[in-house]
Amino acid sequence: MAEFSKQYIQNFESELGKWDFDIEEIANGLEPEFYTPIVCEGLGFVAIGKDIKGGVILAYRNETTDLIYWKSLEETIKEKNAI
Repeated sequence: MAEFSKQYIQNFESELGKWDFDIEEIANGLEPEFYTPIVCEGLGFVAIGKDIKGGVILAYRNETTDLIYWKSLEETIKEKNAI
């Protein structure tokens, strides 16, 4: 079953109406430089974390190399809006 974040639903699929989790709520429970694995089908990330300054970051898996890279929540939404 697909899981969608509040931020994805509000920004890109508001007609779905209901979300499964809130990225910011999960991030609020984390200490800086920690993360928790969770998948958002809409935004395509595999974990939510906090950077050293406490900013919300999202982990993505490179399909070719299998390496994980991080982007801020703001950067993710901005890039998705540009598509």
